[in-house]
Amino acid sequence: MQGIPAPKAVVLLMALAFAPCGFAQSEALPPETEQVNVNQADADTLADMLDGIGPAKAQAIVEYRAQHGDFQSLDDLREVSGIGEATLRLNEARIRFD
Repeated sequence: MQGIPAPKAVVLLMALAFAPCGFAQSEALPPETEQVNVNQADADTLADMLDGIGPAKAQAIVEYRAQHGDFQSLDDLREVSGIGEATLRLNEARIRFD
């Protein structure tokens, strides 16, 4: 690497060597497209997979589902205390009901 001081060349080569190649990344779905079935997931999974849903709200979803049956739509999730429109819109693409 003519013209590049040795320490910078080493850093550049290391950066290139450890740069993601894209092969492993293409095998997994991007986080924004991963989905969770709100009728089957436990509270920990819901809290991990949904933005703005922490352990308490996730547990509220599980408890509501146990008392009232499966969710059919986003509208049904609005009935859970602490789940509002903004949270649902944020997670709309991640939520499945089947």
